[in-house]
Amino acid sequence: MRKEKDLYWAFVGIDNKVFKGNAKRERFIQWEFMKALKDFREGWQEGTRDALLGINTTNIATDKYNSVRRQVFKGKFNPLTYMEKATKIALGAPDRAFYKLASGQELLQLIKAAKKADPNFNGIPTPEMLELAHLEGLKATFQDDSLTAQAASQIKKGLNYAKIGDVGFGDVAMTYTKTVANILTRAVEMTPLKLVGTGIDLIRHFKGEELVKRGKITEDIANVTLGTSLIALSAALANAGIITGSLPAQEEGANRRAEGEQNFSINMSALSRFVYSGGNKEAAKSRKGDKLISYGWAQPIAIPLAIGAEMGKQKNAKLNGEQADTLEQMLQI
Repeated sequence: MRKEKDLYWAFVGIDNKVFKGNAKRERFIQWEFMKALKDFREGWQEGTRDALLGINTTNIATDKYNSVRRQVFKGKFNPLTYMEKATKIALGAPDRAFYKLASGQELLQLIKAAKKADPNFNGIPTPEMLELAHLEGLKATFQDDSLTAQAASQIKKGLNYAKIGDVGFGDVAMTYTKTVANILTRAVEMTPLKLVGTGIDLIRHFKGEELVKRGKITEDIANVTLGTSLIALSAALANAGIITGSLPAQEEGANRRAEGEQNFSINMSALSRFVYSGGNKEAAKSRKGDKLISYGWAQPIAIPLAIGAEMGKQKNAKLNGEQADTLEQMLQI
């Protein structure tokens, strides 16, 4: 532990002597990687324990756990008892693991930055650092209080005034409010729309305001770049007929489904033929027996992919002299 601590402070001190020694830098990277694995493992173990005991030992106000905290089936020989416990672990353990991993890495970066700014920094995280690390953990598990999540929670609260027996209608109609709202928020953050907020943050940064957001600005720009690239790539693949958005509900859509096409899917066989043929669209045409993989589950990146697929479909419709109702199709995502 003493060696790890010395190596850590030697590295975050931004000492030129350390940077001359590749061996020390490599040892620190290895230590940081092992620390991340340790945080993930500990988080998984804590999440499993909490799920089995039906408790929440963190200050995470998550709507995922609320539905599984109380034990419903208790019979020792009832298979549903063990199925319920397995469900609790499946919902609780991964979230706790990723929360601890993200918050731990964020805290490490904040300590590095503090040590670089003030060589006399004692290494003890401040309450502000702990709060920022906690918020990063919440964000990683889609449990942060974004504006979208707050709005959805208020709608759910209003719907709960209508009762179905002893249960509020909001609890029935909007089970995982915060999670769904935050997935939508992340999807929007991967589109050029996010550049507006990022531009404001960037101006504040250059004015010397809110310097703590410097890392956030970099992250936002990276997310927009990734999301825009996914939209462009998806549009190009849709133009070649490799990726699909939502299929029409009319007869045409029924015929395409009968031929093996699916909503929000990638034709992996066609993609392979397209790549190996050097970008030949004829080779990418759908064939019987092609392997299709749905991307609808891969949130939040599924939304940029779907946007690009609809853009490609709209372009094809115009080239063929057809009129595609893009808005109607997008509402089906």
